[in-house]
Amino acid sequence: VSRFLTTIENGTLTAQPTDHGQTVDIEAVTTTWGKYDTRYPEAGSPEVSAFRHSIIRTFIEHAISAGHCKEVESTLRRIGLGAYLPPETKQITVTVPGFGTITETIQLTRTGDVTPELLRDTVSRHIAAKLCEADSITYVDTPAS
Repeated sequence: VSRFLTTIENGTLTAQPTDHGQTVDIEAVTTTWGKYDTRYPEAGSPEVSAFRHSIIRTFIEHAISAGHCKEVESTLRRIGLGAYLPPETKQITVTVPGFGTITETIQLTRTGDVTPELLRDTVSRHIAAKLCEADSITYVDTPAS
């Protein structure tokens, strides 16, 4: 879709009259649907919005397995569905026993998930910062045998 719209915008592809004398108003079509800032029509209900988020996530999951993430994301933005893409970041709050609460904005996966590895890294950085704050890290230099 993105490549098709680009070829129309570049003038490489032009609409030809049909046997019925009808033509496509390329400018109207690209103005309505072919610009990155064009919003898709409102969902109308929370159920429709939830369905759109769900189907877009499915597209992204398929794109990941096929190796076409950037193209699919670009096309979804191009046709006005960018608002339904999973968020890139999220603010999380984690309580670490003995070290307090962490509230941090973290990077999400392309599907909008928090990975266990990222969560562990976030908690590890917090614990290390708290230990440094308390200046409670000491070591004992043992002689080599």
